[in-house]
Amino acid sequence: MSSKKYDFSGKVALVTGSSSGIGAAIALQFAQYGAKVTITGRDAAALESVAKQIESETGHQPLQIVGNLLDQSLPGKLIDETVSKYGHLDFLVNNAGGSTPHRYLDDENFMDSFDKVYQLNVRS
Repeated sequence: MSSKKYDFSGKVALVTGSSSGIGAAIALQFAQYGAKVTITGRDAAALESVAKQIESETGHQPLQIVGNLLDQSLPGKLIDETVSKYGHLDFLVNNAGGSTPHRYLDDENFMDSFDKVYQLNVRS
């Protein structure tokens, strides 16, 4: 009997915002449970570091895609490249998110700031 809590062998996971923190931990956990993983984030160096950790701990080399989810073409690209490499997609973890340091009520560009935060946190 396997000592793993879950067996995701043959499964594929795509985790957004996985270049650090919770997203990196989620991607690593999927890989530890046997899933093939696509990781994505804006910081190429941080993403590479997470990829090396996943590979060293699991032997699996994740697909890395650097990009900003405010780019409306990125979500489709993530799915297309994941399916192209692995043949299918089983899990999607929409972990990317953020906010803006602006004080909304005092910001003359309130709607632009709000739209960017909304796009990142909801639509991406």
